[in-house]
Amino acid sequence: MSTNVSDTLHALVAHDDTVSTCASVETNWIAAATADEIAQLLRGILQLATESDVNEQSLTLVLRALGQSPAWKPRDSISSTDADTIRQLYSRLESDGSCRHLLLTLLAQRGNSESLAVFSDLMATDPPAA
Repeated sequence: MSTNVSDTLHALVAHDDTVSTCASVETNWIAAATADEIAQLLRGILQLATESDVNEQSLTLVLRALGQSPAWKPRDSISSTDADTIRQLYSRLESDGSCRHLLLTLLAQRGNSESLAVFSDLMATDPPAA
């Protein structure tokens, strides 16, 4: 796991001091991230969400940066594993949380069959809170 991924995951762990946690999340590296680093980041976020509370404000910053990353855009680069990781992460986050819709946006941005299948399934069975 790269240092950038590790540092970002560490900053996502919820703390009492939300303001300093958000300020400590470095997302600039995501713009130049490789597809492998993005996959590591997604799997790491899923693991964190499974084991502990994730700071939603920090996660929102990371997911927005991910959506802007050139490595995220290619239609053919998302694997079914990445789409499934996003599905699992979506289900782990609270339904009234502030960043579930960003996961749907990431799936829609990809536009390939795997990501759109997960997107449509989540929208039909578990839409984000209004």
